[in-house]
Amino acid sequence: MQLAFSGVEVLAQPLGQDLTEFVKLRFGHPVLDMNARNMSLEVALTNVWHRPVSAPLTLVLSKASSILEGFQVTNADNGIAGSGASWHLSPKARDHSVLQPGESTATITLEFTFEKTKDISGGSLLPFPGHLDAEFHVFEKRPWR
Repeated sequence: MQLAFSGVEVLAQPLGQDLTEFVKLRFGHPVLDMNARNMSLEVALTNVWHRPVSAPLTLVLSKASSILEGFQVTNADNGIAGSGASWHLSPKARDHSVLQPGESTATITLEFTFEKTKDISGGSLLPFPGHLDAEFHVFEKRPWR
């Protein structure tokens, strides 16, 4: 009999409860700079649930597709440039550890870069319809941490 062993190091921090259905995502101020090949978008979250949630909240990019080739996230808190990229959002209130019902997080800016646009005959290059199709999930801070 031959035995083999391989060590594995897990660097990711486990996330808390999925709160996607209990928060409202508010997007604003989209900027698309074709010359610099970058794009940005502001986002804030509002707790629309009946109970307070542990903060900071983690916004995770679950899926993304774009007419912009080479599309990548450039400012994720976890350093990931595509699906799985995440950002932390804290409440605007003094107590940054809890987001009360009806309260919102501070606004953060999501930043992206791209290499070029795909050929879209007759398409519009106005921000953002068609430029980014994304799905996000929101997670509560783990209560035991």
